[in-house]
Amino acid sequence: MDDMWGTEVWDDFRRIFVDRRMGSRILLTTREFRVAQYANSNITQHHGMRLLNDAESWDLMRRIVFMSRPYHLEHLYDLEEVGKEIANKCKGLPLSIVVISGVLSNVSPRRSAWQSVADNINSNLLEDEQCSQLLLLNYDHLPHHLKPCFLYMGVFPEDFEIPVSKLVNLWIAEGFLKPSISESLEEVGQRYVEDISSRQLIVFSERSRCKIKTCRLHDLIREFCLRKAEQLNFFHASSSDRLEDPRRITCLSDFWGRNTIFSSVRSLISLSAPQVVQHCKLLRVLDMDKVRLRQFPNEIFGLVCLGYVALWCEEEEICIPKDICKCLQNLQILIILQSSNNNPTKTGSPGVHLPSQLWSMPKLRYLKFRNCYLPLSSWNISLLENLHTLSKLSSSSFDVNLFTRTPNLKKLGVLVENPFCLGNMGNNLSNLEKLQVIAERGAEVTISENFTLPRLKKLILNRTNLPWEDMKIVGSLPNLEELRLINNAFQGSEWELIEDGFRLLKSLTLDELDLEYWKADASHFPNLVHLSISECGYLRKISEEIGKIQTLETIMMDDASAHAVIWAKKSEEYHQENGTESFRLWLFNIWSNQYQQVRRMYFVFYNIYETLQEKFWFCLSFI
Repeated sequence: MDDMWGTEVWDDFRRIFVDRRMGSRILLTTREFRVAQYANSNITQHHGMRLLNDAESWDLMRRIVFMSRPYHLEHLYDLEEVGKEIANKCKGLPLSIVVISGVLSNVSPRRSAWQSVADNINSNLLEDEQCSQLLLLNYDHLPHHLKPCFLYMGVFPEDFEIPVSKLVNLWIAEGFLKPSISESLEEVGQRYVEDISSRQLIVFSERSRCKIKTCRLHDLIREFCLRKAEQLNFFHASSSDRLEDPRRITCLSDFWGRNTIFSSVRSLISLSAPQVVQHCKLLRVLDMDKVRLRQFPNEIFGLVCLGYVALWCEEEEICIPKDICKCLQNLQILIILQSSNNNPTKTGSPGVHLPSQLWSMPKLRYLKFRNCYLPLSSWNISLLENLHTLSKLSSSSFDVNLFTRTPNLKKLGVLVENPFCLGNMGNNLSNLEKLQVIAERGAEVTISENFTLPRLKKLILNRTNLPWEDMKIVGSLPNLEELRLINNAFQGSEWELIEDGFRLLKSLTLDELDLEYWKADASHFPNLVHLSISECGYLRKISEEIGKIQTLETIMMDDASAHAVIWAKKSEEYHQENGTESFRLWLFNIWSNQYQQVRRMYFVFYNIYETLQEKFWFCLSFI
């Protein structure tokens, strides 16, 4: 049964075939994963169609084109290079390859003719009636609430890796997501992404065990989105010559001098600096995080409908005016990116200084900065009940009372600039699910028994330089599922686990640590699924029991020591002997012991150089 759309059809079809246990099989293909699950819920892995690699794409195209009619041998050699170029441009999608092969079968067997096809491949694909109808059929079968979400993905550039968190925030600002009693808007958005992915309309590039992190559109599907969106006046790409009352504009180049009709624009996603923002009075979305602005654009305070603002400012110190609370009461998402502070003599506090009036903006859901200072208001005791994400908050403006005013905070990033104890975060973060702590060079970080976050699922520690003895506090977090230790998050040559902990931990990442000996057994990580070890060149010994954890599915080694690689290969042999089919070992950048010793010496001298440079600038500032 090919291309089954719904579970009802399967129910009707299944009644005809009585299971007489004769060994017969029913082969079913569908575009919706839920249909495959419904048809046979007893199996955990269904056969999902993957994209072809470049060699497979060319092989399929060659078989279709060259078998359709006779070619002279000199034609075959002459066309092979451009033919491979065309096959690669199909990005592994079998439908694209079959359609474009049909086009090539009907053009002259000359290199110039094939090059013309290569230069206009998306147009050739969409002009094919069968291909266009198949894409339209996929779109028509989408539920009404998913159609605008799917089309909206076409605003991103070709081959762009779309961060799902950004996509969901844009959907929220546009009002595409339906509120749910049991789910936050962010959870609804993640569910929408999963639903679209299950219909084979997007390709996920990066995925954790729980959700898709980044995704992208195939070129053919993106071209369909662009055409359908323009047909519905949903959004317009900047290459459009005719803009009649546009609602959304995605600008991938500088075209502002050619168009002046912006009064009705509701979304502006731009890779160039527009000069007409102040004229877009109905603007809800302003996304310019790829445009480097010299200073914060105060013109946006005249756009009272704004719900989403993403900017990149080159200013090291940005002070947001207090008028923001009066002018942008509809603001939900505020993202301000900045370059790192490379001038050690710079006075002041680099980062974004937020006004205390921000507490009068109840719709705020998402605040993201390189470093921000958020003062409490003594005269305003309002809550930011919708605030879901705050990153990164400077430790110098840290106040435990701040979290009593953000009761539903789920994601928090902290940039440590002065002595800071993680145990002092208070008991008001009961809903926190993700915590990222990054320490500036030289900042002291400690942890105490008060560090108890009952719902924390993901913890990222970077440059915190904690002793391994304190790991028992982290291990006692009751719902921790993912732990990432980066750049000497913990210091010391030996990590030995004695007490039970990490009962629910599924993913563990060790990256740039000076660890030499890691002692533990399977009981310490009873649910570990993914283990990643990167740039731990000193690691000499890992307990064999860790590699024998029954739930372990993936070990990834990147630039690891020779001892760690040997341990990983022994772990792989163990799982192969015990029939663990799902186990995978990934090895990247494996070097010899001599090379690793040279690299270690290089980084030792480099760290000494950085320290001396900082002291030089510090002394210079007093001259």
